[in-house]
Amino acid sequence: MSKCGKVVSNERIIGGQNAVLGSWPWQATLKWLGSVTCGGSLISNQWVLTAAHCISNDDLHDVTVHLGVYSLSHINPTEVTRSLDRIICHPEYNDFTLDNDICLLKLSAPVNFTEAIKPICLAGKYSTFNDGLRSWITGFGMTGSGSLSNTLQEAKVPIVGNNRCSCYLEGFSEITNNMICAGLKNGGKDSCQYNEN
Repeated sequence: MSKCGKVVSNERIIGGQNAVLGSWPWQATLKWLGSVTCGGSLISNQWVLTAAHCISNDDLHDVTVHLGVYSLSHINPTEVTRSLDRIICHPEYNDFTLDNDICLLKLSAPVNFTEAIKPICLAGKYSTFNDGLRSWITGFGMTGSGSLSNTLQEAKVPIVGNNRCSCYLEGFSEITNNMICAGLKNGGKDSCQYNEN
C-alpha cells in the first residue's frame, strides 16, 4: 500500500473551481504573520517543498505551515499547524530569472498522516513531462474576480514543452531545464495572479 497521497479521481487559482474536500492532502499553505503568502507540497512527515520566491532564510520565525486546510474563512477540523525548524533553498536560486526556484522547509515537528494530510508522490529522477500532458494546479491564489479564494481551488492544465514555452515568452524570460511550463496558450487557467489584460 502506497504511503504517499493519490489524487481523488474527479474531473472538476484562475479558471479553476472549488476542490473536493480531502482531494489534495499534501497541499500546504504558508502564512507569514497570519496572511497567506504561498503554497507548497508535503513530501514527508516533516518536510514541505515550496518555491524559493515564496520564502527566504529571514522568514524562519515568521512563517507557519498549515496542512489539512480546505477553507480560509471557516474552521478546518483537520488543520495542523507547524512553525519552521529550517529553510533550505537551492544555492543557485536566481530571484531575477527564477531559475532553481525551489526550497525545502523542515517542520518544527513531524505530522501524523490522516485522510486529510498525506505526502505527495514525487516523480522519479528520470521522469519526463511531455508537451500536452494534463496536470493539476491547486492553491488559495487569486481567482478571476481578482480576490483571494477562501476555498481551495483546483484546475487542470496541459504541460507546455520548454521550446514552445520559450516562444510564447520570447523577450520576457528564459525557460531553463530546471523549469516546467503549464497552461493554456490563450490563458484563463493559471496558478499565479490573474491578469485581465
